[in-house]
Amino acid sequence: MRALGFGLALALLFGATGPVGAGDRQTVPARGLWLEDIPLCRDTVIGASQEPDSMGQPDTLSIELTAEAGARLARLTSQHVGQPITIWLDGDVLIQPHVQEPIGGGRLSLSGLAEDELARVNTAAFAVCPDTDGNAPPASVPVPASP
Repeated sequence: MRALGFGLALALLFGATGPVGAGDRQTVPARGLWLEDIPLCRDTVIGASQEPDSMGQPDTLSIELTAEAGARLARLTSQHVGQPITIWLDGDVLIQPHVQEPIGGGRLSLSGLAEDELARVNTAAFAVCPDTDGNAPPASVPVPASP
């Protein structure tokens, strides 16, 4: 897996890891964009914009979350300092950054993704949420435990 960056406000998450919850069985969202159990969709995203990298290429997608989604992200990152978190896109792992410190502010940046991945993430961020209460996807697929 390529090393990817993921930041939010002044705090940074970075790096790529192996499977999340090795030895555990997880439920993976079958559709949509998810940061662990937080849906990133029309009901939780206020705005998104592509930003250029140091070479001027549109490499980073900055996503602004609603107050509620931002608070959920702050709680999640507070509970997972030093651990990886998973960002899913349509049932596939997009990235698995390590949480370096709790993150507040409600703004995250995804970087290091291919142009087509950035476009898919941007589209998913404004799509109808997979579920009306924003807590869990209506359809999911089980992920077997890692050996």
